Amino acid sequence: MMNDTVNVVLIHEHNQAKAEGLQKILVPLKDNPHITPLMDESDDLICTDIEDIPRICADIQKTWKYVGLNRFALLPFTFTFSNAYKSV
Repeated sequence: MMNDTVNVVLIHEHNQAKAEGLQKILVPLKDNPHITPLMDESDDLICTDIEDIPRICADIQKTWKYVGLNRFALLPFTFTFSNAYKSV
């Protein structure tokens, strides 16, 4: 959810080939060891986010110390972002 909007992807059974391709790139949000659970709600969300910056930076540094999912995801992300930027 961003800016009070939600993007929803609907998959129709008649287009099974596309659905299977989409399943390969979806990231499960539940029971995924690579997804950090959301923090408890706060009265001051901006302050909470700012206070969380050191932990997030430490987590990023920790994950980049070994060849993990972040490094494998970087190349396709860079390619996609670069192509999207060129088309603007």
